[in-house]
Amino acid sequence: MDLSGRISGETGFVGQLFSVPEPKVVPSAMNQGVGQLTASFLPPVAPSEPNYAGNFYTNLTTSDYLVTFGAGGNYTVTRRNDGTTVANGTSPAGVQFDGVSLDISVAGAMEGDRFVVKPVAEAAKNISLDTRIVADPRLVPAAAPVRTMPGITNTGVMVMSQGVVGIGYSISAMPQTLTATATQLTGITTSWRATYSDGTSIPANLGDPPATGDIDLVNGTATLAGIWTEGMYFSITGRPAANDVFTIERNAGGVQDGRNALQFAALQTSNTTAGGTATYQSTYSRLVAENGIRTREAKVRLAAQEAVLAQAQNARDSLSAVNLDEEAANLMKFQQAYQAAAKILDVGNKLFETLLSIR
Repeated sequence: MDLSGRISGETGFVGQLFSVPEPKVVPSAMNQGVGQLTASFLPPVAPSEPNYAGNFYTNLTTSDYLVTFGAGGNYTVTRRNDGTTVANGTSPAGVQFDGVSLDISVAGAMEGDRFVVKPVAEAAKNISLDTRIVADPRLVPAAAPVRTMPGITNTGVMVMSQGVVGIGYSISAMPQTLTATATQLTGITTSWRATYSDGTSIPANLGDPPATGDIDLVNGTATLAGIWTEGMYFSITGRPAANDVFTIERNAGGVQDGRNALQFAALQTSNTTAGGTATYQSTYSRLVAENGIRTREAKVRLAAQEAVLAQAQNARDSLSAVNLDEEAANLMKFQQAYQAAAKILDVGNKLFETLLSIR
């Protein structure tokens, strides 16, 4: 809920704060066919009923993907950071893997055609904030859409949480007032599921249809721990006294309610990436570490190749290259021989001149 009291689905509500660019698809310059490839992100996996425990998460990785076409329109999708084949086939239907959906048009594709899919390579650079939020911060949905109100005359110790909502929740049947008896909560008009302190639930299985009517405060020896209804969940602690009342209603204006903003902040330390096993921080740290490892590996390989090159050059030079020290010594030897020959010519010239001068 935003500060103007609007909730999801109502005109003017801004539920998607950020615009994230779709995965980038880069065709090879050597492609000969006219096959096409488009990519999009799959929706994140949402927490499930009844209590919506856990986080929204995605299976996205930091890797690029190579799509290659073979004979007869057969394609293979390979994760480039580890060489794993994540999809293959000939069907043009949507192919899903690692949080990405590919729409592959094999018509006109030729054997050897290649595409590189870059899901997140440019996401951070091109992410943008909704301009409506920039213009009016009151549109930030910082509050939760539903709340509970205990009766001011309640004498029991039961506490009902303010509630969390899941995908597809509805408050059209709200407000509802629940009244406690010695054994039940009465007055709920929508279908429900109840969870108890020992982990049991009514109905017993999540796949069973929800129950209707009054809610038992005790199931065997276990006490009521939570109620799900209309896509909303309310945790419960303690036991009510007879005639205690609790009202489930739409939140009013979102004033002094930052529950959704706290959920935003919790994303920093929630397992929302890598299939719900890693946080933003750990994923970024792993990316930095991988870059460092690969950079160091590249430097080590460069040093090894430079050593191999130096050995090859030394082997070549020992057989066919010029030895500068040897050539310098030869140059000095030839210089001295030239000087000696010049001296002999000079002596001979002087002797000849002396003989000619004798009369």
